[in-house]
Amino acid sequence: GMTPVHWIYRPEKSRVRCVGVGNPMYGRPPGRGAGWGRGCYFDNPSQGLVWLRSPDELVVAKYLVANDEPFLYEHRRFYLDQKTYRPDMYLIRKDLYWEVKGWLDPKSKQKLEEMKIFYPEVKVELIMNVFKDPRFKEVVDS
Repeated sequence: GMTPVHWIYRPEKSRVRCVGVGNPMYGRPPGRGAGWGRGCYFDNPSQGLVWLRSPDELVVAKYLVANDEPFLYEHRRFYLDQKTYRPDMYLIRKDLYWEVKGWLDPKSKQKLEEMKIFYPEVKVELIMNVFKDPRFKEVVDS
């Protein structure tokens, strides 16, 4: 069915906070249909309204906006062996992709490996353990 709209996160209304540690799914590997019902809309200054699939992605999006780092969410589709892949965040100024994962499943690992083979010129950085990463601490605590 339709993905429910829980709320829209707008950077200027920072009192609306991310579902983080309080989320019953927090820290657990995603099962089938991961992301449904636990995402949110985010008003990206560079792109408009985007649907973020996880609390981790929201933290990273808030961090990028707070640090004046323009990005595009799921902006390009790459064609791999028998599958396609859209990295999460494209950091425009850095010409770099960030793939945000709470947990690295075998399928995602495979896609990242294939990216190196099919698109060696494309830089993809894996961002994991967002809630423990000191870079994002200020955003998580806000």
